[in-house]
This record gives sequence, C-alpha cells and structure tokens, in this order.
Amino acid sequence: MRYEDLAIAEEESKLEQAIGEHRNLLVEAPTGSGKSLYIPWFLSKHCKGRVVVLQPRRIAAISLAQYSAKLHEESCGRTVGYQVRQDSCKSSETKILFQTYGNFLQELLHGKLDADWIVFDEYHERKADMDLLFSYLLKKGPRIAVMSAKLNRDEMESALGVKCLELGHPLYPVQILHQNPTTGNTLEAEVVKALRTLKLNDVWKTTLVFLPGKGEIMRCHTAAEEALGSQAAEYLDLFGGQERNIQDRIFEETERPRVIFTTNIAETSITVPNVSGVVDSGIERVSEYDDSEKVNVLRTSAISMQNAIQRSGRSGRTQNGCAIRLWSEEAEKRMPQGIIPEMTQIEPSELLLQKASLEKSVGTLTLPTDIPENRKQTALKLLEGFGMLDAGAITELGEKAIRTPVTDIPLALILATAKSADDLSDLTLAAMAWIHSGTEFVQKSKQPLNLISLAGDSLKGGSAPREVTYTLRQLQDYRKNVFGNSNATRKDDEQQLIRTLLHSYPDRQATPAASQNGGVYKLDNGNVIRLQVAEPPYAILSLSMLRTGGGSKSELRVNLYVPVPKELLVHSDEPIRYELLWRSGQERFIGKEIQGASEREILPQEASPAVLTKLKELTVDAWKEKLEKENWDGKFLTENVQTLLIKMRLAAKLYPEFGLPEFNEEDMELIFNEFTDGIFLLRDINEDRYRAIIEDYFGKSMLQWLGKTFPDHFVLPNGKRARYSYQQVFDTGDGLTVQSAEGVLVEISARIEDLMVLRGEHHIADGKLKVRYDILAPNFRTIQKTWDLTGFWQNTYAEVRKELRGRYPKHPWPESVI
Repeated sequence: MRYEDLAIAEEESKLEQAIGEHRNLLVEAPTGSGKSLYIPWFLSKHCKGRVVVLQPRRIAAISLAQYSAKLHEESCGRTVGYQVRQDSCKSSETKILFQTYGNFLQELLHGKLDADWIVFDEYHERKADMDLLFSYLLKKGPRIAVMSAKLNRDEMESALGVKCLELGHPLYPVQILHQNPTTGNTLEAEVVKALRTLKLNDVWKTTLVFLPGKGEIMRCHTAAEEALGSQAAEYLDLFGGQERNIQDRIFEETERPRVIFTTNIAETSITVPNVSGVVDSGIERVSEYDDSEKVNVLRTSAISMQNAIQRSGRSGRTQNGCAIRLWSEEAEKRMPQGIIPEMTQIEPSELLLQKASLEKSVGTLTLPTDIPENRKQTALKLLEGFGMLDAGAITELGEKAIRTPVTDIPLALILATAKSADDLSDLTLAAMAWIHSGTEFVQKSKQPLNLISLAGDSLKGGSAPREVTYTLRQLQDYRKNVFGNSNATRKDDEQQLIRTLLHSYPDRQATPAASQNGGVYKLDNGNVIRLQVAEPPYAILSLSMLRTGGGSKSELRVNLYVPVPKELLVHSDEPIRYELLWRSGQERFIGKEIQGASEREILPQEASPAVLTKLKELTVDAWKEKLEKENWDGKFLTENVQTLLIKMRLAAKLYPEFGLPEFNEEDMELIFNEFTDGIFLLRDINEDRYRAIIEDYFGKSMLQWLGKTFPDHFVLPNGKRARYSYQQVFDTGDGLTVQSAEGVLVEISARIEDLMVLRGEHHIADGKLKVRYDILAPNFRTIQKTWDLTGFWQNTYAEVRKELRGRYPKHPWPESVI
C-alpha cells in the first residue's frame, strides 16, 4: 500500500487549496479514512521543516509511526519516527515525528520547538494537555492542523480562523444493533450473547470488545473462551501498561478469527487489522478529582455518543462491519453527546504551573475550557505556598521544578530544593519513581502497597513496572547532572525518607481514628480510611487513594502508603496541647492530642489519668460555646427549672436574714462550671443534673420551706386548686408589678366561678409578696387580671357577666357577687 491508496488521498486538491489560503488547517474525516497517516505525509511535502503529529496515547504514536514508515518503504526512525516517554525512534533525517501530547509538552517546557507544522490528532478527546498546548501554539507561531472524526466545529473555526474541511466518507457501511440488557444478566453474559450473534451471522474475523477496565477484560475473556471454546477464536487483551511484545501481537495480520478485549485505548488512532465486529459495553472507567475529599474518585460511567461513534467506526475501516451496542435505543437518547473536557475533572496545580511557565514567552494564555474557579484558586494558593508562583507568575523555584523529570508538584519540590546529593539517596529516588510512575500498577493491586518496601525491592533488583524503572534512571541522571559525579554518601535511611515525605505531603498524613480498631485512620479533612494489613502501623502517609463504589457501599481505599512510626510523627521538642472535637453522630466531645504536625484522637474513657485531666479542663469552655451555638439551653434550663430559680431568687431578696444565695451572674457561672466540668456526653446535659446542682447550691435543708413559702398551688374554698406562676419580668411599662418583688411577677390562675367566694388582695411569702389574680373564663382563657378581687366584683364583674352568660349558660352567673 502507498499513501496515494488511502481513501482520503482523493481529497488532496482541497487540502492544497486550504493550506494555500490559510495558515492553519481544520479537518473532519470519518474513522478509517487514513487521515492520521495521509495528512502528516501531505504536509511534509509542502514544508521544509518537521511535521510533529500529536497523539493521545503512546501505543497510537508508535503504531502509526511504524505503519507510516512502511508506506515510505523504510525502517522506522528515518523519514518517519516516534518519540514517547521511555522510548524513541528518530534521527536527524526524521521529517514526520509522532509524539504523545505529554511528551511534546515536556519538550516545550524545556525550551524545545522544532516544527513547521503541529498536527493535533483526535482533538475531540479534549485532554488537559491538548487544551494547554493548543492555547500556547496559537500564540507561539507554528502552523497548526487539528483533525478528528468529530469536532466542535464552531469553537475550532473561531479559534483557528478557518472553515472546517469535511474530507472523505465512511469506507464501508457499519450496521448498528442494540442489544437490550436482560434483567439480572452480568456484563460477561451480555458480551457472550453479542459474540454469539456476530459468530452466527458470520461477522467473525476480528472483533473488538470495549470494556471499562482490566478486571472486566479478564472476566469477559474467561467467560467468552469457556462459552465459545478455544477453537472458535484467538482471545487477546489490550490495555495500557502492557509490554510492547504483547501489544505488537494485536497488530499482526492473521486469518484466524480473533476477539480482542480492550479498554478505550483502541477507540482512536490505532488500526487493528481485519476488524469486522465491535461489541460496545457503553461504559468506561474515569478518574475524577473530588475537591471536598482531595482524592481521585474512580467512577464507572456511561460513555458519550462521540465515544460510541468512534468505537463503532473501528469495524468499517477495511470491510463491512457490525457494531452491537449493549444498551437500548431508548437509553441512547439519554447519553451525553460530547466528551467532557478533562480540564474540568483534574486537580490543576501541575497544569497551572506549566501554564505559568509557557506564559513567560507568550503572555497570558486563554484556555479553551476554564478550570473550575474554586479548584483553580486552591491550586494557586498551594503553588504560592510552595514558592513556585508569586501573584500568578512563575518563580525561579517554579522554573527549577518544571525542569525536573517529574510532574508531581511535591516530588518536583523535593528535587528542586535538594542542597546536595545526600538529600537524594537511592531509596528516596526509588520511592519518588514509584509515586510518579507506579500509579497504574498500584491501582490494579488488590492489596495496599508499602512504598518503603517497593522502593527497597526495586534497588535490590526486584521486579518493577518499566515506567518506574525508567523514571528511577531519569532521577539518578538528574542527581548526577545537578550535583556532578558525586554519589549520595548518605545511607538509604528509611527515617529520613519518611521525614521528607511527611514534609512534602502534609495533607496526606493519617493518624489513628478514635473508637476504632487498629488499621483505621483519619486524614486532616476528616475522611476515615482503612488499611487492611496484618500489623497496622501507628500512623500512615496515604499517597494514593481512590473512592470506589457508590452510596452506602462507597469506601476510600488506600493504594499506596508509608508506615509512620510514632517517634517520627511526634517531635518531642514541641509542646503537647489538647483540643476537644464534637462528634455529631455520637453526640459527644472527644479529645485531640496535638504535637507539631502530629494529631491523635483520644476517647476520654481510654485516656490516661493525666490526659483525662487535661481534657476535662477544656469541657466548660467547649460546652459554653456549643450550647450557645446550637441554642441548647432548653435541654437543662426547662420551664420547671427556671421557675425554681425565680423562687430561689425571691427567697434571697425577701428573706435577707437567711443569707441565701442570690443566684446572680457570678453564682450562675459557678453552677454552670460545676454542671459542665468533666462532661463529654450530651445526654449528661439534662434537667435532673442541673436541678440537683442548684438545689445543693441553695441548700437542700431549705427546700421544704421554699415550697411552702413560694407554693405551686393554692387550695380554693371549694377544694379545687389554683395554680401559681412565677415570671421573670425584664421590661414592664404597665405598673402592674410595682407591688411585686423586683423583676418578678407572680400570678394565681383560676376560673371565675371558683373565685367568687374570695375577696380583696392575695399574698404569699408571709404577706411579703403580692400576687396578681389571673381570672379565667370557663374555657380556661384569661378574661381579666387584677390585684384586687373586691374591686373586680364591684366595678367590672357586671360587664364580664353580660358577655359570658350568653356563651356559657350552664354556668352560675349571679347578678352580684358581693
């Protein structure tokens, strides 16, 4: 095959006209048209310099370079080459260079740009580095070509200043079938059912089965091989992180039917030979940053229609195809149309530092998609706190960090601030390599991994992912370049490594959670994490976490941790202090011991006597603040207790000769202190305890006298009981309390018919306290209040009688009471 044989070659005249009239190029062409091969070759014929073709994945960059070299009838590395992280195949002759977006961005950050044309392939994926590169290169100067099977035309036409070229047409028809999921069926069962459909209908050459992750791939692979038999096809897997020789088998030409279980790695750019069928699960696994928890949340979610179109198009490149979608047509109507830009889903500190570095040469960059403002401000504050940014501009330290071999901000800070090779021991570098490049391996592990053990094993020749091994070599080269040939003289000190990581990742420090068994820890943001290991350490540094599942089954899982012994977490030269924390679910205070960067929760019942004493000293102020904030005084200052306090205050005022407590502000503070001192549980803030304390304070021996002197009831001549009420009066303007004790109004309430035998005024407390009558109608509602019943019967009763007799005819209403 030659370039001229590719389907899109027939559109060459349109391409020539477009690049002749405009600086940039915008192309939309269907899957299988050959755009990823042909357009770079076409552009290379019309320029003197290099054409750089950017791909979202290394497997796509390598496979396209190798196929393009074949079309040139050359070995890869001459006219056509590739460059990805950890691997490159190019020379001074290379005119078409396939690179990943990430690798090209790192070159730019190190000041390298050698290209006449930059081709943005598969731009519809909208990865964060794509958007950053696009905004930068629009200002920097090279010509830009953007291409994909499907694009947001309006946005791109406006940015590039050109009209979109629609080139090519689908080469072969693709039949789309919807397989409605059967209730109760597993994903494996649905996949097997779809494969049987393709086989029975003789669509049985190479079939791509799109699944969310490695776990689903393994299960579906096993289920399909058991159901269809090993003779029916060759079963292969394709996902990120595989060895090159395994991935290379995917691209080998073969006549034998094959079923390839893959993630979305096969969705774009790469060409798997002889694909006739596609089975699409309709789901993918994505990692999103959660601002509140400050962790990546691993979610399995529905793909967009843009993804679905890309996937189905893989089967119509070289022959008629069939794509079976494992969802209903009705469900398809509810699917999102476009892919959500990654810029809105990541923690942006690394990207903002890169952006600030690029802005030094071109000025302010406007990103195609805005970073969420809250997340952006948090990241900027972090970078400024590290000293990498100053008022948004990159500092010397920031530039130094950018030029390190790592992109993780805390790791870059460790390298950038190292004073000598001794600060970068081999154990430290190995640990950094695992943090930076071991993510995929770590996330696939079913057990949490100890970073110290991983790093130590790597240095002793133990197995490690190739990405980790490559990063370790880069870090060792960095140490050599910065500090010369002198190797680190410090031994691989585990404690020094832990101190370094504690300093660099302060928000990942997790201390023992109170009221829990070993292996349960709490982060600074309140998240509780579990570490299921045989011997849980005192504390940990949780360097990789994912929240998996959903709803009540959701859990925060530790993937990678550093065990932290107590002596490293606590600095003995710093004072210990204590605080109380409120636990709303338990309705209690618990203790927190703080020393330097170390924090430890303590249950009062588990504290030592000395620590318990310290915690009890904090309870009074804690309850004062909590009760005021929550307005919880009513839990102990009930109506009955407040009445009792009024009686006691009256007793002190009316009987000064007894020397009773006045229950003034000072007295009440002493009572509150006794009430809350050493109390941690809300259930102990109750009426009974408070009443017992104020009764003791008043004097239990005086309580019987108090009840007689300031009674709750008065027995009327007819044997019925009238109720006394004691009210604190703060502001009176009606003159009604002038004959009562200062600030207190006492009333006696009874129905009018029960009071008819009474005359004159009413007093209690040995005649020292005048009581106001609260005269009630037969329905127990107030009709009149008076200090003198005789005056009421003589002057007001006739009018009241006239009104009430009609409403209550069965009740006695004598014309005159006197």
